[in-house]
Amino acid sequence: MTGPLLHLIQYDVDQEHENAFDRWYNIHILNVLQFPGYGWSSRYVSLEGGTEGPSIRCLTLYIVEDRSAFNMVLAPTQEQRPKTLVEDQENFETIRGAHYIHSSVYEHVSGSHLGKPLLMGNRPLLLLMTDVHPGSEMEWARLSATEEIPVLLRDPWVRVVGRFRAIEGVLPPWLVQGPRHLTLCELSGEDATHAMYAPERMSPPLKGLVTSPGYVSSGPIIQRRFRYFYKPISQHWSYKKVTD
Repeated sequence: MTGPLLHLIQYDVDQEHENAFDRWYNIHILNVLQFPGYGWSSRYVSLEGGTEGPSIRCLTLYIVEDRSAFNMVLAPTQEQRPKTLVEDQENFETIRGAHYIHSSVYEHVSGSHLGKPLLMGNRPLLLLMTDVHPGSEMEWARLSATEEIPVLLRDPWVRVVGRFRAIEGVLPPWLVQGPRHLTLCELSGEDATHAMYAPERMSPPLKGLVTSPGYVSSGPIIQRRFRYFYKPISQHWSYKKVTD
């Protein structure tokens, strides 16, 4: 397995407690980015409309150089994690209205590469997160590579697309892992939420894809699929990346 890898975290923060969360987050992100391998991060909030699945308001993404970077940041026990991150976790647990949902580490499968140029445009994102039925992995790989990705790349709102697959054995057991497959699209504007959600507003190729029998949730291939639109609110780089 080679890097870079994508570390994804989805969570909710009640609006009345956002200020307390922001104070915690602004310290936490600096603590994480001091560790080797963690070079870039961006924070997002959901756009109005377009969600398919449970509403998850907040998203943080990290680009991580390789799997060895997780040895400290995602160590399975408090004794193995750096003191600053243990304190971060303890402080997070005191924040009212902050709700961790799930986390995943993804490897690149096809399409645009992380940072070259995917995620470097500081643009809105479309996340298509999918779990497939047991025994359907190869059929999903074919469907995604030959139908999903080409259709998305032809859509006028999509700039770049990358396809990812979650890797096992990285997250500590106390973290809930999200869906196994991720298609990540960088969009040209926030209005894509409306143009890519309602079938009557979709481009004909996209409408044909999302209504095809093999692509629907609870169909013969897909067990469940979630769709989220997010807009960026902050980006961060490690000191090493800034000075390189």
